[in-house]
Amino acid sequence: MAHNYPLLLTLFAFVLGGLIALGLGLPFILRELADGDILFTTVQEGTAKAIMRGEDFDHFVMAFKNYHLNDPRKKRLHDPRKPDWEVLPDTESAEHYDDRHPLVRWLGLHWVGIPNLRTVYTYPFEWKEFSVNSAGDECVKSRKERTNFIYVKDFPYAIQMRSIKTIDPLPVDVTYLLTTWTNNPYRALFKTEDWLKQVTAGSDRRGRDFIGSRTFSMINSELGATSGSPGDHPDVTRNFSTPIIQLTGKLPDDGEGVSSGLAERYGTSIRTADLLDVDLTGAAAAEHERTTLDRYTSEQEALATQNRGKADAYVILKKGKAEAKSLAARLKVMEAHGETGALLAQLDAMQANGEGKTIIWANNPLISQTGLAPLLNSLGITTPEAFKKLLEDK
Repeated sequence: MAHNYPLLLTLFAFVLGGLIALGLGLPFILRELADGDILFTTVQEGTAKAIMRGEDFDHFVMAFKNYHLNDPRKKRLHDPRKPDWEVLPDTESAEHYDDRHPLVRWLGLHWVGIPNLRTVYTYPFEWKEFSVNSAGDECVKSRKERTNFIYVKDFPYAIQMRSIKTIDPLPVDVTYLLTTWTNNPYRALFKTEDWLKQVTAGSDRRGRDFIGSRTFSMINSELGATSGSPGDHPDVTRNFSTPIIQLTGKLPDDGEGVSSGLAERYGTSIRTADLLDVDLTGAAAAEHERTTLDRYTSEQEALATQNRGKADAYVILKKGKAEAKSLAARLKVMEAHGETGALLAQLDAMQANGEGKTIIWANNPLISQTGLAPLLNSLGITTPEAFKKLLEDK
Protein backbone atom coordinates (compact mmCIF):
# COMPACT_ATOMS: atom_id res chain seq x y z
CA MET A 1 0.00 0.00 0.00
CA ALA A 2 1.45 3.29 -1.09
CA HIS A 3 1.61 6.14 1.43
CA ASN A 4 0.47 9.58 0.33
CA TYR A 5 2.93 11.59 2.43
CA PRO A 6 2.18 14.99 0.84
CA LEU A 7 -1.51 14.63 1.79
CA LEU A 8 -0.67 13.54 5.34
CA LEU A 9 1.71 16.49 5.72
CA THR A 10 -0.97 18.84 4.45
CA LEU A 11 -3.52 17.46 6.90
CA PHE A 12 -1.00 17.65 9.74
CA ALA A 13 -0.12 21.23 8.88
CA PHE A 14 -3.81 22.11 8.68
CA VAL A 15 -4.57 20.56 12.07
CA LEU A 16 -1.48 22.13 13.64
CA GLY A 17 -2.33 25.54 12.20
CA GLY A 18 -5.87 25.19 13.50
CA LEU A 19 -4.61 24.31 16.96
CA ILE A 20 -2.19 27.24 16.95
CA ALA A 21 -4.93 29.59 15.76
CA LEU A 22 -7.26 28.18 18.39
CA GLY A 23 -4.59 28.57 21.04
CA LEU A 24 -3.91 32.18 20.07
CA GLY A 25 -7.59 33.01 19.83
CA LEU A 26 -8.64 31.05 22.90
CA PRO A 27 -8.23 33.91 25.38
CA PHE A 28 -10.43 36.13 23.22
CA ILE A 29 -13.00 33.38 22.81
CA LEU A 30 -13.11 32.67 26.54
CA ARG A 31 -13.47 36.36 27.40
CA GLU A 32 -16.33 36.71 24.93
CA LEU A 33 -18.05 33.75 26.52
CA ALA A 34 -17.39 35.12 30.01
CA ASP A 35 -18.99 38.45 29.09
CA GLY A 36 -22.22 36.51 28.60
CA ASP A 37 -21.65 34.33 31.71
CA ILE A 38 -21.30 31.25 29.48
CA LEU A 39 -18.91 28.59 30.83
CA PHE A 40 -16.95 31.36 32.56
CA THR A 41 -17.62 34.76 34.11
CA THR A 42 -15.64 37.83 35.11
CA VAL A 43 -15.90 39.31 38.59
CA GLN A 44 -15.24 42.98 39.25
CA GLU A 45 -12.89 43.78 42.15
CA GLY A 46 -14.80 44.14 45.41
CA THR A 47 -17.81 42.11 44.25
CA ALA A 48 -19.15 38.55 44.36
CA LYS A 49 -21.43 36.50 42.10
CA ALA A 50 -23.68 33.60 43.04
CA ILE A 51 -23.56 30.47 40.84
CA MET A 52 -26.83 28.55 40.61
CA ARG A 53 -27.45 24.86 39.95
CA GLY A 54 -30.79 25.03 38.23
CA GLU A 55 -33.00 26.97 40.68
CA ASP A 56 -30.80 26.26 43.69
CA PHE A 57 -27.79 28.08 45.02
CA ASP A 58 -24.49 26.28 44.48
CA HIS A 59 -21.58 28.55 45.40
CA PHE A 60 -20.08 32.03 45.20
CA VAL A 61 -17.13 33.40 43.26
CA MET A 62 -15.49 36.59 44.51
CA ALA A 63 -12.74 39.04 43.62
CA PHE A 64 -11.63 41.03 46.67
CA LYS A 65 -7.94 41.66 47.32
CA ASN A 66 -6.71 40.35 50.68
CA TYR A 67 -10.04 38.61 51.41
CA HIS A 68 -11.55 35.20 50.69
CA LEU A 69 -14.87 33.43 51.20
CA ASN A 70 -15.38 30.80 53.88
CA ASP A 71 -16.32 28.22 51.24
CA PRO A 72 -17.72 25.03 52.83
CA ARG A 73 -16.82 23.03 49.70
CA LYS A 74 -13.13 23.55 50.37
CA LYS A 75 -12.58 21.45 53.47
CA ARG A 76 -8.92 22.36 53.67
CA LEU A 77 -9.68 26.07 53.83
CA HIS A 78 -13.07 26.16 55.50
CA ASP A 79 -13.22 27.56 59.04
CA PRO A 80 -16.09 25.83 60.92
CA ARG A 81 -16.01 28.52 63.61
CA LYS A 82 -17.17 31.09 61.08
CA PRO A 83 -20.46 31.19 59.10
CA ASP A 84 -20.41 29.64 55.65
CA TRP A 85 -19.73 32.20 52.90
CA GLU A 86 -18.49 34.80 55.36
CA VAL A 87 -15.97 37.25 53.89
CA LEU A 88 -12.74 36.68 55.83
CA PRO A 89 -9.34 38.41 55.70
CA ASP A 90 -6.49 36.40 54.19
CA THR A 91 -3.93 34.99 56.58
CA GLU A 92 -1.97 33.30 53.76
CA SER A 93 -1.01 34.32 50.24
CA ALA A 94 -3.82 34.85 47.74
CA GLU A 95 -2.78 31.72 45.79
CA HIS A 96 -3.36 29.68 48.94
CA TYR A 97 -7.11 30.27 48.62
CA ASP A 98 -7.30 30.28 44.82
CA ASP A 99 -7.61 26.83 43.22
CA ARG A 100 -8.34 28.04 39.68
CA HIS A 101 -6.34 26.73 36.70
CA PRO A 102 -3.35 29.04 36.05
CA LEU A 103 -4.65 29.94 32.56
CA VAL A 104 -8.10 30.80 33.95
CA ARG A 105 -6.54 32.81 36.76
CA TRP A 106 -4.25 34.60 34.29
CA LEU A 107 -7.26 35.53 32.15
CA GLY A 108 -9.12 36.81 35.24
CA LEU A 109 -11.99 34.34 34.75
CA HIS A 110 -14.05 32.16 37.08
CA TRP A 111 -15.61 28.83 36.13
CA VAL A 112 -19.41 28.78 36.00
CA GLY A 113 -20.27 25.42 34.44
CA ILE A 114 -22.16 23.86 31.59
CA PRO A 115 -24.82 26.27 30.28
CA ASN A 116 -28.36 25.62 31.56
CA LEU A 117 -26.93 23.43 34.30
CA ARG A 118 -24.94 26.22 35.93
CA THR A 119 -25.88 29.91 35.66
CA VAL A 120 -24.97 33.23 37.26
CA TYR A 121 -27.70 34.44 39.60
CA THR A 122 -29.46 37.68 38.60
CA TYR A 123 -32.00 39.59 40.66
CA PRO A 124 -33.88 42.93 40.58
CA PHE A 125 -32.26 45.65 42.65
CA GLU A 126 -33.36 49.21 43.37
CA TRP A 127 -31.15 51.86 44.94
CA LYS A 128 -30.12 55.53 44.86
CA GLU A 129 -26.67 56.93 44.42
CA PHE A 130 -25.03 60.30 43.93
CA SER A 131 -24.42 61.28 40.33
CA VAL A 132 -23.40 64.37 38.34
CA ASN A 133 -25.98 65.82 35.96
CA SER A 134 -25.39 67.50 32.60
CA ALA A 135 -24.91 70.87 34.33
CA GLY A 136 -22.10 69.44 36.44
CA ASP A 137 -24.12 69.52 39.66
CA GLU A 138 -24.25 66.61 42.08
CA CYS A 139 -27.69 65.03 42.39
CA VAL A 140 -29.37 61.88 43.69
CA LYS A 141 -30.11 59.36 40.95
CA SER A 142 -32.58 56.49 41.36
CA ARG A 143 -31.68 53.21 39.71
CA LYS A 144 -33.67 50.01 39.26
CA GLU A 145 -32.31 47.13 37.19
CA ARG A 146 -31.40 43.49 37.22
CA THR A 147 -27.91 42.82 38.46
CA ASN A 148 -25.70 39.75 38.67
CA PHE A 149 -23.36 40.72 41.50
CA ILE A 150 -23.26 42.15 45.02
CA TYR A 151 -20.71 44.53 46.52
CA VAL A 152 -18.54 43.08 49.25
CA LYS A 153 -16.42 46.24 49.49
CA ASP A 154 -17.63 49.59 50.85
CA PHE A 155 -20.30 51.18 48.69
CA PRO A 156 -22.21 54.44 49.42
CA TYR A 157 -25.99 54.55 48.94
CA ALA A 158 -27.95 57.82 48.93
CA ILE A 159 -30.91 57.57 51.32
CA GLN A 160 -33.78 60.07 51.33
CA MET A 161 -36.53 60.46 53.92
CA ARG A 162 -39.52 62.67 53.06
CA SER A 163 -41.56 64.94 55.35
CA ILE A 164 -40.02 63.90 58.65
CA LYS A 165 -41.31 66.03 61.57
CA THR A 166 -38.94 67.91 63.84
CA ILE A 167 -39.91 68.65 67.45
CA ASP A 168 -41.13 72.13 66.32
CA PRO A 169 -42.95 70.44 64.49
CA LEU A 170 -41.75 71.26 60.97
CA PRO A 171 -41.72 68.82 58.00
CA VAL A 172 -38.26 68.29 56.54
CA ASP A 173 -36.71 66.24 53.76
CA VAL A 174 -33.56 64.44 54.86
CA THR A 175 -30.71 63.12 52.71
CA TYR A 176 -27.94 61.00 54.17
CA LEU A 177 -25.19 58.78 52.82
CA LEU A 178 -25.19 55.17 54.02
CA THR A 179 -21.97 53.27 53.34
CA THR A 180 -22.31 49.49 53.66
CA TRP A 181 -20.27 46.40 52.94
CA THR A 182 -21.47 42.82 52.61
CA ASN A 183 -19.86 40.54 55.17
CA ASN A 184 -21.89 37.49 54.05
CA PRO A 185 -23.30 37.55 50.50
CA TYR A 186 -25.28 34.32 51.05
CA ARG A 187 -27.32 35.83 53.89
CA ALA A 188 -27.78 39.09 52.00
CA LEU A 189 -29.08 37.48 48.80
CA PHE A 190 -30.75 34.27 49.96
CA LYS A 191 -31.83 34.83 53.56
CA THR A 192 -33.84 38.03 53.04
CA GLU A 193 -36.11 39.43 50.38
CA ASP A 194 -34.34 42.77 49.85
CA TRP A 195 -31.29 43.31 52.01
CA LEU A 196 -30.97 47.06 51.27
CA LYS A 197 -34.58 47.76 52.27
CA GLN A 198 -34.07 45.83 55.48
CA VAL A 199 -30.93 47.77 56.30
CA THR A 200 -32.38 51.19 55.45
CA ALA A 201 -35.55 50.44 57.43
CA GLY A 202 -33.42 50.22 60.55
CA SER A 203 -31.24 53.21 59.72
CA ASP A 204 -34.29 55.34 58.84
CA ARG A 205 -35.83 54.62 62.26
CA ARG A 206 -32.68 55.91 63.94
CA GLY A 207 -32.65 58.89 61.58
CA ARG A 208 -36.26 59.76 62.48
CA ASP A 209 -35.38 59.54 66.17
CA PHE A 210 -32.60 62.08 65.58
CA ILE A 211 -34.81 64.49 63.62
CA GLY A 212 -37.82 64.10 65.92
CA SER A 213 -35.86 64.94 69.06
CA ARG A 214 -34.60 68.31 67.78
CA THR A 215 -35.88 71.60 66.48
CA PHE A 216 -34.99 72.67 62.97
CA SER A 217 -32.61 75.31 64.29
CA MET A 218 -30.92 72.76 66.56
CA ILE A 219 -30.32 70.45 63.60
CA ASN A 220 -28.82 73.29 61.59
CA SER A 221 -26.66 74.22 64.57
CA GLU A 222 -25.35 70.67 64.88
CA LEU A 223 -24.89 70.29 61.15
CA GLY A 224 -22.97 73.55 60.99
CA ALA A 225 -22.28 75.31 57.71
CA THR A 226 -23.85 73.94 54.55
CA SER A 227 -20.38 73.48 53.08
CA GLY A 228 -17.74 71.04 54.23
CA SER A 229 -17.61 67.29 54.64
CA PRO A 230 -19.65 65.34 57.22
CA GLY A 231 -16.50 64.86 59.27
CA ASP A 232 -16.47 68.64 59.89
CA HIS A 233 -19.51 68.27 62.15
CA PRO A 234 -18.65 66.07 65.18
CA ASP A 235 -22.04 66.61 66.85
CA VAL A 236 -23.86 65.09 63.89
CA THR A 237 -21.32 62.27 63.67
CA ARG A 238 -21.88 61.42 67.31
CA ASN A 239 -25.65 61.92 67.49
CA PHE A 240 -26.75 60.79 64.01
CA SER A 241 -24.12 58.42 62.67
CA THR A 242 -23.10 56.43 65.73
CA PRO A 243 -26.58 55.01 66.61
CA ILE A 244 -27.01 53.87 63.00
CA ILE A 245 -23.59 52.20 62.85
CA GLN A 246 -24.43 50.35 66.07
CA LEU A 247 -27.22 48.50 64.20
CA THR A 248 -24.48 46.36 62.66
CA GLY A 249 -24.05 44.54 65.96
CA LYS A 250 -27.50 44.82 67.57
CA LEU A 251 -31.04 45.55 66.37
CA PRO A 252 -33.80 47.07 68.54
CA ASP A 253 -35.95 43.91 68.34
CA ASP A 254 -33.16 41.61 69.55
CA GLY A 255 -34.24 39.71 72.66
CA GLU A 256 -32.56 39.95 76.04
CA GLY A 257 -29.02 38.67 75.81
CA VAL A 258 -29.33 38.24 72.03
CA SER A 259 -27.06 40.18 69.72
CA SER A 260 -27.95 39.53 66.11
CA GLY A 261 -27.52 42.80 64.33
CA LEU A 262 -27.52 43.52 60.62
CA ALA A 263 -24.24 41.67 60.07
CA GLU A 264 -25.58 38.40 61.41
CA ARG A 265 -29.18 38.69 60.28
CA TYR A 266 -28.74 40.15 56.79
CA GLY A 267 -25.04 39.69 56.12
CA THR A 268 -24.55 43.44 55.81
CA SER A 269 -22.54 45.89 57.91
CA ILE A 270 -22.82 49.68 58.08
CA ARG A 271 -19.53 51.49 57.81
CA THR A 272 -20.72 55.12 58.05
CA ALA A 273 -23.95 57.15 58.03
CA ASP A 274 -23.35 60.79 57.06
CA LEU A 275 -26.14 63.36 57.34
CA LEU A 276 -25.90 65.66 54.30
CA ASP A 277 -29.01 67.84 53.98
CA VAL A 278 -32.06 68.70 56.08
CA ASP A 279 -34.44 70.95 54.13
CA LEU A 280 -37.88 72.28 55.01
CA THR A 281 -40.56 71.05 52.65
CA GLY A 282 -43.98 72.22 51.43
CA ALA A 283 -45.59 75.31 52.98
CA ALA A 284 -42.97 75.34 55.73
CA ALA A 285 -40.25 75.80 53.12
CA ALA A 286 -42.02 78.81 51.57
CA GLU A 287 -42.65 80.37 54.99
CA HIS A 288 -39.05 79.77 56.03
CA GLU A 289 -37.81 81.38 52.81
CA ARG A 290 -40.05 84.45 53.45
CA THR A 291 -38.93 84.69 57.07
CA THR A 292 -35.30 84.35 56.06
CA LEU A 293 -35.71 87.12 53.49
CA ASP A 294 -37.43 89.38 56.05
CA ARG A 295 -34.70 88.71 58.59
CA TYR A 296 -32.02 89.47 56.01
CA THR A 297 -33.74 92.74 55.06
CA SER A 298 -34.05 93.74 58.72
CA GLU A 299 -30.42 92.91 59.36
CA GLN A 300 -29.34 95.02 56.39
CA GLU A 301 -31.49 97.97 57.54
CA ALA A 302 -30.10 97.68 61.07
CA LEU A 303 -26.59 97.60 59.65
CA ALA A 304 -27.27 100.72 57.57
CA THR A 305 -28.70 102.53 60.61
CA GLN A 306 -25.70 101.52 62.65
CA ASN A 307 -23.34 102.80 59.96
CA ARG A 308 -25.22 106.12 59.76
CA GLY A 309 -24.98 106.44 63.53
CA LYS A 310 -21.26 105.84 63.38
CA ALA A 311 -20.90 108.48 60.65
CA ASP A 312 -22.91 111.06 62.65
CA ALA A 313 -20.89 110.32 65.77
CA TYR A 314 -17.70 110.78 63.77
CA VAL A 315 -18.85 114.20 62.49
CA ILE A 316 -19.89 115.27 65.98
CA LEU A 317 -16.57 114.15 67.36
CA LYS A 318 -14.68 116.08 64.70
CA LYS A 319 -16.78 119.21 65.27
CA GLY A 320 -16.31 118.89 69.01
CA LYS A 321 -12.55 118.66 68.61
CA ALA A 322 -12.52 121.71 66.31
CA GLU A 323 -14.64 123.77 68.69
CA ALA A 324 -12.50 122.77 71.64
CA LYS A 325 -9.42 123.85 69.74
CA SER A 326 -11.08 127.17 68.84
CA LEU A 327 -12.16 127.76 72.43
CA ALA A 328 -8.63 127.16 73.68
CA ALA A 329 -7.35 129.77 71.23
CA ARG A 330 -9.99 132.28 72.37
CA LEU A 331 -9.08 131.79 76.00
CA LYS A 332 -5.47 132.63 75.21
CA VAL A 333 -6.60 135.86 73.52
CA MET A 334 -8.75 136.73 76.53
CA GLU A 335 -5.84 136.15 78.91
CA ALA A 336 -3.56 138.33 76.82
CA HIS A 337 -5.93 141.31 76.10
CA GLY A 338 -8.43 141.42 78.94
CA GLU A 339 -11.85 142.88 78.04
CA THR A 340 -10.78 143.66 74.52
CA GLY A 341 -9.62 140.11 74.08
CA ALA A 342 -12.95 138.82 75.44
CA LEU A 343 -14.80 141.03 72.97
CA LEU A 344 -12.63 139.81 70.12
CA ALA A 345 -13.23 136.18 71.10
CA GLN A 346 -17.00 136.69 71.17
CA LEU A 347 -17.04 138.51 67.88
CA ASP A 348 -14.95 135.75 66.35
CA ALA A 349 -17.48 133.18 67.57
CA MET A 350 -20.33 135.25 66.16
CA GLN A 351 -18.58 135.36 62.85
CA ALA A 352 -18.04 131.58 62.85
CA ASN A 353 -21.66 130.81 63.79
CA GLY A 354 -23.14 133.43 61.52
CA GLU A 355 -21.50 132.69 58.21
CA GLY A 356 -23.82 133.77 55.46
CA LYS A 357 -26.06 135.72 57.91
CA THR A 358 -26.53 139.43 58.75
CA ILE A 359 -25.27 139.90 62.29
CA ILE A 360 -26.52 142.74 64.50
CA TRP A 361 -23.80 143.07 67.10
CA ALA A 362 -23.56 146.73 68.05
CA ASN A 363 -26.04 146.24 70.93
CA ASN A 364 -23.90 143.46 72.39
CA PRO A 365 -23.43 144.21 76.13
CA LEU A 366 -19.69 143.88 75.85
CA ILE A 367 -19.72 146.69 73.30
CA SER A 368 -22.37 148.99 74.71
CA GLN A 369 -21.23 148.66 78.31
CA THR A 370 -17.64 149.50 77.47
CA GLY A 371 -18.70 152.64 75.60
CA LEU A 372 -17.19 151.44 72.38
CA ALA A 373 -20.42 151.58 70.40
CA PRO A 374 -20.38 155.35 69.51
CA LEU A 375 -16.69 155.22 68.75
CA LEU A 376 -17.02 152.18 66.51
CA ASN A 377 -20.04 153.63 64.73
CA SER A 378 -18.21 156.86 64.08
CA LEU A 379 -15.35 154.88 62.57
CA GLY A 380 -17.74 152.89 60.40
CA ILE A 381 -16.89 149.64 62.19
CA THR A 382 -20.06 147.58 61.84
CA THR A 383 -18.83 144.01 61.36
CA PRO A 384 -16.65 141.59 63.32
CA GLU A 385 -14.27 141.50 60.38
CA ALA A 386 -13.81 145.25 60.41
CA PHE A 387 -13.22 145.23 64.16
CA LYS A 388 -10.59 142.47 63.84
CA LYS A 389 -8.90 144.43 61.07
CA LEU A 390 -8.84 147.50 63.28
CA LEU A 391 -7.06 145.54 66.02
CA GLU A 392 -4.65 143.99 63.56
CA ASP A 393 -3.77 147.40 62.12
CA LYS A 394 -2.77 148.43 65.60
